[in-house]
Parts: sequence; C-alpha cells; structure tokens
Amino acid sequence: MKKQEVRAIIERVGIVPVIRAASAEEARFAADCVRRGGVPIVEITMTVPGAVEVIRELVKAMPRFLSVRERCWMKNLPAGVPTPAHNFL
Repeated sequence: MKKQEVRAIIERVGIVPVIRAASAEEARFAADCVRRGGVPIVEITMTVPGAVEVIRELVKAMPRFLSVRERCWMKNLPAGVPTPAHNFL
C-alpha cells in the first residue's frame, strides 16, 4: 500500500485510534475490537510491552488493517520489522 493510499484512508476515517495497553495481549484484543468495529487503522504505542512484535503480528494476521506508528521509530526498528511497504506510514 502506498503512502498516499494510507493517507486517504486516514482522511476518510477521520480518526486514528491509539492503543496503549498494559500487555501485548490487551493491545491485540483492543486492535481486533477496533477492526471489528469498522475502523481499519490503529496506532500501537511503543509503551505497549512487546509493541514491535504486536505490530508485526497485526500485519500478518490482518494485512489490510493499517498499523500506524510514530515516525521517529522508522529509522530505529530492529531488522525484520515490516517497513512502509508493509502497511506502515
């Protein structure tokens, strides 16, 4: 998905739900609830324990579900974490 497509979705939806949870399990549950509620985008904060892995799992399990994260993390992600071409802005 291209950056312009992601931006169009954000503009159409009008919100980006932010998930800040006490555990990875809670974050996955919340993201799934948001998706089932019809909102195709979510931000998982880096304060969620295992946030990078949660994002990775969401991308695999729900490839059309967008997970947006803070741009500052783009440069500092560990090897193997999906890049903008893999549903990230």
